[in-house]
Amino acid sequence: MYRPNPEELEQLTRAVRANPVLLKIFTTWRQQELEKLPNKLEYVQMAQGRCLALQDVIRLLEGAPERLAAEPIPGSRVTHT
Repeated sequence: MYRPNPEELEQLTRAVRANPVLLKIFTTWRQQELEKLPNKLEYVQMAQGRCLALQDVIRLLEGAPERLAAEPIPGSRVTHT
């Protein structure tokens, strides 16, 4: 999976904090994909890959604030409270 650089992670953290619904959107999308998976007759591997990619995005969104707090970016304008 692509790993965002520190500046991208900072922007992602800001986006998740400002719009918590982003995490809910990706979580709901992943759940819908998982529910459809047993019924897939064609392109099963593509559907599985989509589920894995969504899980990676969710983990990144869930962990972005903690990672940013654990590894402060030099010169960062993000304040941790």
